[in-house]
Amino acid sequence: MLVRSVPRIVAAVVAQAWRIAPRLTTLAGLLQLASGVASAFGLLATAGVLTQLLEAEQVVRTLRALAWVVASYAARGLLETATGAVEGQLAPLVEQAAQDHLHAALAEVELIAFDDPGFTELVNKGTQALSHLRSAASSIGDLLAALVALAAAVVTAGLLHPLLAHLSGGQWQRISVARALYRDAPLVIADEPTAALDARAEHAVFTTLRALPTTTRHPTPPPTPDNPGQTNHADQAGRISVLITHRLANVRNAHHIVVLNAGRVTATGTHDQLIDTPGDYRDLYQLQARAYQTGN
Repeated sequence: MLVRSVPRIVAAVVAQAWRIAPRLTTLAGLLQLASGVASAFGLLATAGVLTQLLEAEQVVRTLRALAWVVASYAARGLLETATGAVEGQLAPLVEQAAQDHLHAALAEVELIAFDDPGFTELVNKGTQALSHLRSAASSIGDLLAALVALAAAVVTAGLLHPLLAHLSGGQWQRISVARALYRDAPLVIADEPTAALDARAEHAVFTTLRALPTTTRHPTPPPTPDNPGQTNHADQAGRISVLITHRLANVRNAHHIVVLNAGRVTATGTHDQLIDTPGDYRDLYQLQARAYQTGN
């Protein structure tokens, strides 16, 4: 029951703080956001220092990263001090406003009501609630501060983390190929998708590309007495893969090959058709094959 009431209590305290001192409330939130950003910088800078310490002859970069660590933690300390000062001003204002509400309500009550035991008990509970309001406001403030700072730290770390910046060309190509295969698009255009991959990874990529379902059209059967209404078959939808490459071994199993030379189409057909016809395709294919066979 208490857990369910926490959001309502938090909302009430925040609303009261905003009504009394909107500027202080806004300032407290902004300081917590800045504290979270500083924490994220500190974590990333600490990770950078540890990374640089493990590398040889990186003294300058290590000192630079260490300076970021010191600066981020110093900024975080100053921000936490400023946040504490703002919350120290805001909490008494919230408590005073609640006390004023209670006194205003009591002033409108008939004196005879104070002889009612139930009313007296209610007043006592209200007075006790005021004594706990400061600690409750402080606890709720700490909770909100932690949530805001955590959210800011997570967002900042996600935006600034250098993981993707350190990927190699082959790793970037793996990510690009994976994204292209994951999305169920009807057309996949791959421009030298394996230029930075090793032989095994390249083989795996083209094996996957060849395994993709392709678009085929079934012939239209003539009407029959058993099936007079069926006059055609719908296309079996699949993917169309367009591969742009100079590694001709990778296009051997393509359904249709278009050969370009100086921006002009010089030949089209299947591999068997092009390999039996004198031209650029056969010359380049044999040249690449001979390099693997004889090393020349």
